[in-house]
Amino acid sequence: MIDKKILWMVVVLSLMMVACSPSEEEAYSDAKSQVKEAVLADQVKEPNKELENFSLYVPEDLNIIEQGPTNVIFQEDDQPYVLFINEFEEPNSQYLYNQLPEEDEVYISTIETADAFSYILIQKREENEYELSVGIGGIKMTTMTDLDHLSGESERMIEIIRSIEEKQ
Repeated sequence: MIDKKILWMVVVLSLMMVACSPSEEEAYSDAKSQVKEAVLADQVKEPNKELENFSLYVPEDLNIIEQGPTNVIFQEDDQPYVLFINEFEEPNSQYLYNQLPEEDEVYISTIETADAFSYILIQKREENEYELSVGIGGIKMTTMTDLDHLSGESERMIEIIRSIEEKQ
């Protein structure tokens, strides 16, 4: 009798977990909304980290593990984030966007304002593993994440990108 109760509880909990997870379409839409909201926001995170050629906002839970003049690799636990800056491209440049893959299983969306061209790219790599890239002009940030974290990661990454102040 106890075994049947435990089995029933496991089935119910499994169904609840599946029902609470977003579909790919919902997760993609939420991620795009987060990027759009952050791009259109009046406030920009204040830089809290000075690097060789620029300063930027780095969330407390991210560690810089490698940096160069145009690249920074961050890490949170086992999750890496790669930031690439092409200092020759303006915020309204579409150069990096035009280099993105044109595959069937790719989600791409753009947000254009008067002074910036932004995009989000999501590529499914494995079961519940997605490559997420967000960019503004010549700046792009990429990480690997799962479906449940696409929205939060896209918001975090676009906030970092928007905070970048290049040194003259």
